[in-house]
Amino acid sequence: MWRIRTSTSKGLGLFATRRIPRGTRILSEQPLLSLQANQQPISILKNARALDDARRKEVLVLSGFTGRGVAWWGRWGAVLWWVVKNGWEGRGRSMKTDIGVRGMGWWKRVRMEKQILDIWRSNSFHIPLSTPLSSPSSTPSTPCSSSPSFTHALFPTIARCNHSCIPNAQANWHPALSAFNVHALRDIAAHEEICLSYLEERGEGRDARRRVLSEGYGFECACEACGWDAEGEAGEEDDGGMGHGDRDGCEGGEEEAGEGAGEGRAKRNAKAKTWESERLAMQTRLAAHQASISTPQPTSHSAAYTYSSDGTVDTIPDTPQAPARNAKDESAVQEHSPSLKLELELTRAFAHMLLAQGVRGREVASMLYRGARNNADIQEALDMERDCLGEDHGSFVERRRGVERGRLGFGIGKEG
Repeated sequence: MWRIRTSTSKGLGLFATRRIPRGTRILSEQPLLSLQANQQPISILKNARALDDARRKEVLVLSGFTGRGVAWWGRWGAVLWWVVKNGWEGRGRSMKTDIGVRGMGWWKRVRMEKQILDIWRSNSFHIPLSTPLSSPSSTPSTPCSSSPSFTHALFPTIARCNHSCIPNAQANWHPALSAFNVHALRDIAAHEEICLSYLEERGEGRDARRRVLSEGYGFECACEACGWDAEGEAGEEDDGGMGHGDRDGCEGGEEEAGEGAGEGRAKRNAKAKTWESERLAMQTRLAAHQASISTPQPTSHSAAYTYSSDGTVDTIPDTPQAPARNAKDESAVQEHSPSLKLELELTRAFAHMLLAQGVRGREVASMLYRGARNNADIQEALDMERDCLGEDHGSFVERRRGVERGRLGFGIGKEG
């Protein structure tokens, strides 16, 4: 179904060997290296030492962004302190027995530890506690008793997936399988690159996305939504760093790749610029709405229904800021403030804007659930969640049951 190969741009990536239908489970992988919930980030060096030689090599063959400025100095300082501290504490014991470092010179060992830290920072996925498990940079919320013991993990094959702001796949933790699964968000053509988004979808413009990717992963995104400049020509690639999969944008299938330059490029650039204008206009509308209300309320991209780390649904309580949506009718929304009604309308408009741009995923599904006005919205969100998780995932099973009971607003198959 897939293979790892060199892209035409630079680095390695994961490519489809045949057509992959939407919703297909492309890959299921268990962690190679993980950070426990009670560990400090630098403790990953201790965990890496516990790996045998073969598994350590699986880590070291991955690429890592070294960091810039303060981050670069900070990492070196942390590594030096850790090596000195552990060198003194382990002198005469761990220095002789640590797998993979026996007989290694001090400076060589320091450089290897820094390399591991860089690889970890560039390739590990954050396993959030209550938000959609889709990106390396999501922010955790309230811990759950059924959470996995680790909060970050590295999956060596999934780490080969490059970034796209319009991804064709998404990775999510599956608690029953104790594995990170990658599913196709849409049909993927043969020879097309399989890409994830490294960013939590908040509808930001190109400059904001590129800034986060440059600072965190060391590359300037050149995906279909970003690879244009002010004059509409293809943007230049940045050779200064690498992300999870070593490069800065997805490579298309045979038909897309053959479109090449000229008219095809001009059309793609025009489409990307239209997307950018739509996103910026939506951000302006959201900012104006937020400024117009005196009491802070959930922003339109916040999920009305969140997910615990084991994939189960954590529904929000019935409050004025987050009213219950039931199968009877939509009148509950009308009973709340006009600002809330506008917020729900903006949420729905935001979700449909992203869908029109080809952006799919659990974040978009959450927006649709929150702003849904009809059965079509609910069905679209449910189908999207199934594509992201698979029918055997507890979160999807619970969501589908909720829809069937009419808990999410408009029970599928019913009038109204």
